[in-house]
Amino acid sequence: ARIPADLMSGNYTEESAADVLVAQNFIDSSATTENQADVDEMAADLKTAIDNLEEKTLDLTEYQEAVNRIPEDTSKYVDEYVTAVENANQACIDFLTNNNKYSNQSEFDEFVATLNAAIDAMLANVKPADYTAVDTAITAAEKFVADNSDVLTEETKTAISDAINAVERGLDIDEQSRVDAMAKAI
Repeated sequence: ARIPADLMSGNYTEESAADVLVAQNFIDSSATTENQADVDEMAADLKTAIDNLEEKTLDLTEYQEAVNRIPEDTSKYVDEYVTAVENANQACIDFLTNNNKYSNQSEFDEFVATLNAAIDAMLANVKPADYTAVDTAITAAEKFVADNSDVLTEETKTAISDAINAVERGLDIDEQSRVDAMAKAI
């Protein structure tokens, strides 16, 4: 049995790597055929130690930190970014299913970096507020002013115009209540 060239690379558990080194150190290179049974036993011990080498599993710390950054409720984020996070997370899970050995850590870290980038993009892309009620109110107010222009006072026309001009566009869904208040003000 050959001792793996990467025995000291850190890919194996300390205990199983130490077992190989201990078995290797017990081999007596000066043994003769008179001690063949001892030589065979030393060789068998070394083979057993090599066969029992345990590769470390992946360090999941960064992955777990990334997963913990994903909000439970993603409904306020733009769908395509939520989908990107879901896909990146699934890619991590798929990788873990088939490649959970420490020697694959750098490749797994790339998957985690992609997941973190997807999470960052999602968190930066909150859905816009729904301005449907505001737009409906503006249309109704403009029609009301146009249909009743001859009976409305300048003060009323100005108040309606001011309410329309006070609409702040570009708010996101977190500020939907402000958007709804603007619709009611019109």
